[in-house]
Parts: sequence; structure tokens; C-alpha cells
Amino acid sequence: MHARPATPCKRPLWKRTGDFACSFGELTVSATSLSRRINEFIGVTLFASALLWLVSLTTYQVSDAVWFLNSGGEYPPVNFFGQVGAFVAELSYQTLGYASFLIPVIFVITGWNYFWCRSINAAYTKLIGVALLFSSTAALLSLSFGVLANEGRSFDAGGYFGSLLSGSLAEYFNRTGSIIVILTGIFLSIILATQFSFGKLFTQISNATSSWFIRISSTSRKWIQAQQRSRQRRTVENEHLEKAGSMSGRAVTLAEIQKGRELEQERVEKRKTDDATHSQDEDLAGTIKVHATGIQKQNASIQTSSKPKSGSLPFSSEVTRLTRPGSYTSPPISLFDSPKAMQKVDERQLMTTARLLEEKCQEFSVDGTVDQIHPGPVVTTFEFKPNSGVKYNKIAGLANDLSLAMGAERVLIERIPGKSTVGIQIPNAIRDQISLREMLESELYTQSASKLTLVLGKTIHGEPITSDLATMPHLLIAGATGTGKSVSLNAMLTSILYRASP
Repeated sequence: MHARPATPCKRPLWKRTGDFACSFGELTVSATSLSRRINEFIGVTLFASALLWLVSLTTYQVSDAVWFLNSGGEYPPVNFFGQVGAFVAELSYQTLGYASFLIPVIFVITGWNYFWCRSINAAYTKLIGVALLFSSTAALLSLSFGVLANEGRSFDAGGYFGSLLSGSLAEYFNRTGSIIVILTGIFLSIILATQFSFGKLFTQISNATSSWFIRISSTSRKWIQAQQRSRQRRTVENEHLEKAGSMSGRAVTLAEIQKGRELEQERVEKRKTDDATHSQDEDLAGTIKVHATGIQKQNASIQTSSKPKSGSLPFSSEVTRLTRPGSYTSPPISLFDSPKAMQKVDERQLMTTARLLEEKCQEFSVDGTVDQIHPGPVVTTFEFKPNSGVKYNKIAGLANDLSLAMGAERVLIERIPGKSTVGIQIPNAIRDQISLREMLESELYTQSASKLTLVLGKTIHGEPITSDLATMPHLLIAGATGTGKSVSLNAMLTSILYRASP
């Protein structure tokens, strides 16, 4: 038998694990994991450096011995980080002054990005911004505070660089111009170093201020309208009371009615006390007639009974009913809230929706174009003209599919009488509120001859719609809970009451 020749080892010296890996024996270290650990190491180191720098600056003492800068005394440094901390603080104050407190901030921000492996975009631009921030801040401190004394030693508030830069600027721009240039440099450094947008900040402040003013004006307007409605309600009450009083020979005022109520209440309480003293089982029977003090016999009397009577005044349920004949006076229409401003039609958004509708129809093999758009208060109708050969049933069957594709709550598809187009109704993202006052003031309602005219609302095109109850003659209102059956019924009754008195 021949000896089998030795084959070389086919296992490579390295193998791929993840993005890249190096292998020696059984030890495999992923490059991605290694990079993350290095970033975390750098981040923790920067955090520690920021803490060391900050503590060194805050515990700085002039008397500490500093390498190459201050021989000091024979005592050890007072600085919390010893000679290293004293050297760092002395060098920072001499070069940048109090602007050196920005160094720990920069270390913390950079360390945070390294620790979480976040890439720093536009690193060179941000580096230029940081350098501009240090120089501008040091120059501003030097120009504002000048030389400061500390335990017999003096140093510039902005350090050597701040003194040099502020002196050069003051030579050419004087003090006022230098401050403007330095502040401009600070703003530019913030934009470069942080990519902060002052335009967005001013826009947010402007929007917040405008919304605040809008809320205040809206609250004030509602309060004024409430006061106006209250005055109008009192005016209507006084008119009804004057009419009622004129039937009995004089006007009955609200003060007299209130005084009569108080007297009635006192007599009822006194009667109950007397009844409790004599007999606990005796019930109060009959009707108590109360006369206001100072009102003569010909004055109108206010009668109350143990059960409430029907036919109370329509404007206030609190006013005791007065027995009076007379005509019915409709409350002023100004008691209703004024109609809100209609939402402005965004033509660009409508065209975008029309193009999207055409594309979605083509996806379902229904070719055609949108000819016209009719925006309404609640829905917008798109007149879709199908190409030749497309059946209507195929279009009508796309209601649920288009509702899902357009992201709408519901899509209604109907034929438009007299046209070769199909109406596709899509609910508006922001619906307009239909005001009852607007309907009662509409020309269609005011010029109607029937006293049983009902206000029904608006069409899909935003036009008022009314109907005559006498021509129906039956009316059925149906709908799910919360769809507005009671509101519509109240609106119909109100529209009848404004044309026909009770």
C-alpha cells in the first residue's frame, strides 16, 4: 500500500464572522464588537477627563505650585487633583480664562456620542465652530471684565487669547463694534458646532405667541358673546314680563317676583313648623297664594302649587309662569353662536389627491381621469370619468379598496345624474362645522313660504338644503348612537318655531 500523501490544512488562518473578524486558534474577536468597546473606552475616558478638568478649575488656588509656571511654596497643592490639577487649572486660566469652563462641556458631549457609538456628522465643521466659540467667548469675557485680581495675582478674564483678540478688535472697531462682532461670532459658532437653527427657534416662538394670543382672543370673544346673550335674554324676559303685567294693570318686575318667592318660602317654613307643633300627620293642602309687599290688590299675583305647571316661559325655566294671554315673541337669532370661518380650500392638496386617486384606480385596472373636484364641508366629490370599456359595476366595487388605499374612513361611489362621470366622495381630513344660525339666515330658508320649513343642513357641495314638512307628511330619523339624531331633531323644531309660533 502506498502511503497517503499529506494534504495541507484547508482551514484558513482567518475566517469571516460578522463584518470582519480575525482568528488565531479558537479565539475569534469581531471587529464590530471591538469597535464598540473602543468607543465605550473613549467615552468613559472623556467623561473622566471632563470631571478632572471641572474639579481642577473649581478648586484652583493661586498659591499652588505649578510645573513650569509657578514655583509656589513648600506646601503641597490644595487642588483636589494635586499637581496635575493645579497645572491643568493654571494653564487653562492663563490661556482661555473663564472660557475654559467650556472644555468639560465639550468633553461630555463628545464622550456621550462615543459611548453610544453615534457618528459625528460634519466633524470638521463642528470643530471649526468649537474653536470659534472658545475664541469669541474668551474675547467677550476679556472685553467685558478685563483684568481680575485673585489673592495678589492678576490674570485676564478671557486669558491670553481673549486679551489678544479683544485688543485687536477694539483697535479697529472700538468697544461697541467689537461687542457686535464677538456676539456674531458666538451665534455663528453655535450654528456650526451644534447645527442649531435660530430660524426654527424664532418660528416656534412666533407660533407659540400667536397661538397664545388666539386662545386669549377666543376666550375673550366667548366671554363677550356670553355677556351679550345674557343681556339679550334679560331683555326678552323683561319684555314678556311687561306684557304680562300690562294685562293686569301694571308691570311686574323680576325684583318683585324674587321678593314674592322669598316671602312664600318663609311662609312655607313657618307653616311646616306650626304643623309639626300641632300634628305630625297633618299634610299641607290647597294652594298658597303669595302677595308681594307693597303690591296693591290690582297687581298681578304669583301662584304656585305643589306640582309644577306646564307652559312655562320658553326663555327661562326659572321664572314662575304668569297667567297671561298675548302673542309669541321669537328670541333674537343673535342668541345662536356665529358661524365659524370656513376652512380655506387647498387647491394643491386637492390636485394631489386627484392624481393619487387616478393612480389607485389604475392599480385596480380601472383607467380614467378626474375631470372636476367639488370640495364640500364634510366630503369632497371627485368626478371620475372612466375610459371607454370600463363598466360602472367594476368602479362601484372599488369602494372598500379605495377606502383602504386612500387612508379614508369611508369612500362612497355614486353615479352623477345627467353626466358620464362617477362621483367618488372622500371625507375631508378637517370637517367644517355647520352652524344652525347660518342655516336660519340663509336665503333659501328666509324666502320659504311654508311655516313648516325644516332646516336639514348642507349638500355635499356646501349649499343649504331645506324641506317642507307638509309635503312629506311623515318623517323617519334613524341612525346609530352618537350620529346626531337628537341634534338634527332639535334643529328641525327650532327652524319651525322661528316661522310658526306655538
